[in-house]
Amino acid sequence: MTTDDRKIRLIGITAFALLFFLFWHLFIFAAPQKNFLLLLGKAIVASVVFAITVWEPVRWVLLTARKQWPLHSQRVKRKLIVAAILLPMALVISVIRTLLEHHFFWKMPYDEWSFMIPMWGVTTLFILVEVAVYEAYFFVLAWMQSKAELEELKKTNLQVQYDTLKLQIQPHFLFNTLNTLVGLIELDPARARVFTEEMAYVYRYLLSANETTLVDLQDELRFTRAYYYLLKTRYPEGLHMQVEYTGDSGEPFRLPPLTLQILLENAVKHNVITRARPLYISLCVDADREEVVVKNNIQRKNEFQKIGLGLKHLYKKFELSGLHEVRIREDKDYFTVIIPLFKSRKYERADY
Repeated sequence: MTTDDRKIRLIGITAFALLFFLFWHLFIFAAPQKNFLLLLGKAIVASVVFAITVWEPVRWVLLTARKQWPLHSQRVKRKLIVAAILLPMALVISVIRTLLEHHFFWKMPYDEWSFMIPMWGVTTLFILVEVAVYEAYFFVLAWMQSKAELEELKKTNLQVQYDTLKLQIQPHFLFNTLNTLVGLIELDPARARVFTEEMAYVYRYLLSANETTLVDLQDELRFTRAYYYLLKTRYPEGLHMQVEYTGDSGEPFRLPPLTLQILLENAVKHNVITRARPLYISLCVDADREEVVVKNNIQRKNEFQKIGLGLKHLYKKFELSGLHEVRIREDKDYFTVIIPLFKSRKYERADY
């Protein structure tokens, strides 16, 4: 998290100096003074030095702790460590401030140690105020960052949906799909009805994909099978997909919508698919590892083709959602993408 707290530092140090002057040094001027201006200058300097001496070390401790333990799950540990540092620091600042101020500023005879306890209390109070200010500042920063990421995630979802729909409404795709449907209506009305239902389901799912951050894995698989059914009509003997499950999980998994569709479309788009050179795609859901592995044999149309737009969108969606990273493995024979899965309760407890 980028921290630009220059305004807070300026306002905070000024406010601390003013408050300390009003509540700690103002009593000096209750009676007439011979060297009024000199005493006023000393009081102002002492107040400013106190404000800086308190603000800057506390600020450093707070920012360092926030950098070292940034996660929401680490907040209790972070606060305990900060408290363990700041309370002794308040005592040290009080001792140093009392000794230096009374020896070099006022040069007054007094029982120095009698001032330590009230001064420690005053310093601790100022430190608590600064901690509250920075906690509020961090909260606002986190809220603004979350809001910005949510907006960017919505834009990314819409862009993915738009790109997918744009691909699907290409004349070539519509021509093949409608031709298939017309042929099925004449030859096999029952199958034509299934085909129409699957096509309608695909488009309904695509249109509603941007309404949620995560969807149930079973819903995504249902949509992927429907989408595969449409693709299979274009490549009846050249395209094959297999779905497998390993391990056992009593709680449903979740993942960003259109994740599997993007990988399926990516495999179809970038590889040659013919009867002589079929494309095999496998989706293996590993419940123990909490991931789904999507794998296809490589027979690229263009050997030098870079990562497609779909995979870039996928990376962005997982990044903005605060999810684990998508992993890609590639060798001379197979292209593999490993997608992390999430359990509902685990995701809801995390700091996103």
